Amino acid sequence: MTALASHHSAVIRDRLKDFVHGGKFFSSEDILALIKRMNTVVSLAEETEEENRILARQLAIAMQNRLPAVVGGNVVAFPGAHRGPCSIDGGDAA
Repeated sequence: MTALASHHSAVIRDRLKDFVHGGKFFSSEDILALIKRMNTVVSLAEETEEENRILARQLAIAMQNRLPAVVGGNVVAFPGAHRGPCSIDGGDAA
């Protein structure tokens, strides 16, 4: 089974084409099959939307961490720089 919303949507569309010009009527089995497919499409779309939200958050964090942060005046904190409290007892200064 293909796990793409577009595939399931195309199957639904193709199944509905038979009913466009009349002569065919929906049976309860037809309706049940379409509802199952639509539920699959909705689930796949929701999963994709959640993945996109997660990726957007990760990208925003990554982009924010890439840019230097202005601390004040002419002081700029660069990404990856130590931002913890300074130690006056030897610390890690070179």
